[in-house]
Amino acid sequence: MKNLKNELQNLIFGNESKGRSKSFKKFQLYLRRNEKASSVSSKEKYFKKEEAIYLSEFITKEDFWFESEISSDNYLTEGAEQKVYRLDDQYVIKLNDAIFYESWSDYFNSLLIHNYFFPSTEYELLGFRKINEELHSVVKQSL
Repeated sequence: MKNLKNELQNLIFGNESKGRSKSFKKFQLYLRRNEKASSVSSKEKYFKKEEAIYLSEFITKEDFWFESEISSDNYLTEGAEQKVYRLDDQYVIKLNDAIFYESWSDYFNSLLIHNYFFPSTEYELLGFRKINEELHSVVKQSL
């Protein structure tokens, strides 16, 4: 059990992510560095909206906005957290606004952990998109 705990801590706090998780890690590390460097005191809560502003600036710098069309003809379903579209016969695209997470960092942690435990249905970060002024991740997942 201790070994698993160490592996998860290294996954979340380490720098070794490869493959499809590499993009999640890049944005997660950026947010962590920005949070430490921000003027927000340790007693104040680091608000998700502020985090989205910093994240949006980094997305622009990294040219990681998802600009490809997502056709409403490919719409499959949605829940409170995400909308799902068919990409092709093997994959779906999910638009997620991280509403169930306290922070975008928590969202990235969740996906890194998912990819660790469930590699056959791992997520790949394709980019980000703003919908009604709200930041959404665009991820790809196999069916």
